[in-house]
Amino acid sequence: MFLRFMVQAHHADLDFYDEFYPEGAYTENHKDHFKLWHPEIPDPFEK
Repeated sequence: MFLRFMVQAHHADLDFYDEFYPEGAYTENHKDHFKLWHPEIPDPFEK
């Protein structure tokens, strides 16, 4: 039997990706996650 296991991080640390990955490593959806899904919480990644 073969099982594929995947994990997705919903609150990715975008500062980490900005520092260690090339531009384009995450999408606008990742960038706007807090605005779209948690409008009551200040966006920790807003610059």
